[in-house]
Amino acid sequence: MDLREYSSDKGNRKLFRLLDANFNRAREGVRVIEDIYRFYYDRREDILKLKQFRHDLAECEKEYRSRLPLLSSRDTENDEGTEITLGVEIERSGINDVVTGNFKRIEESLRVIEESGKLLLPELTVKIKSLRYRCYEIEKSLAKCEGG
Repeated sequence: MDLREYSSDKGNRKLFRLLDANFNRAREGVRVIEDIYRFYYDRREDILKLKQFRHDLAECEKEYRSRLPLLSSRDTENDEGTEITLGVEIERSGINDVVTGNFKRIEESLRVIEESGKLLLPELTVKIKSLRYRCYEIEKSLAKCEGG
């Protein structure tokens, strides 16, 4: 099936937008954690694990972006959620809270990609699911090192 024919459909454009936002969110979350482990903890083994995860996520995202018009569906200026901020979003009690918050951000984003992606590219959702479970394991292994 050639999905380009659906790119003008309003419903699919909204799905493209949803996927675009969640890939961005997941990538940003990985970068935050990776930089904390690079510049704050100086732990090479963890940095390599996170960097590899980020590159694998980018490869999966590249597959989506090569088949769907995600970027052209972006509409930040009309996004109703950009001006909504809850108090808990700006509160962090320490660096571990930043790491935990960003792991949750990644995992939630991957779940959104997995579920909404089933409607457009179901064959790629297996890769997203695998990345999500891998993220859970990375989070667990890093928490052990931090005593979490």
